[in-house]
Amino acid sequence: MDKEEIIETAEEIISKLYRLKDEVGTLDDLFDKTPYIDNRMERGAFQLIRDAIKKIEAYQYEVSVE
Repeated sequence: MDKEEIIETAEEIISKLYRLKDEVGTLDDLFDKTPYIDNRMERGAFQLIRDAIKKIEAYQYEVSVE
């Protein structure tokens, strides 16, 4: 896989994660009585997905500048 393909694959994954984050946020709106999805006091699934997006974006940047 060359650099361009790696960057493109990372972009596809980031796009999927953004959609997933939105769907998980909707789950929290439907039933927000658990800490598993999006609880400001703990790290729920919403925050973990957001962090995954940031890490893949950082990875994508590193690949692009090498």
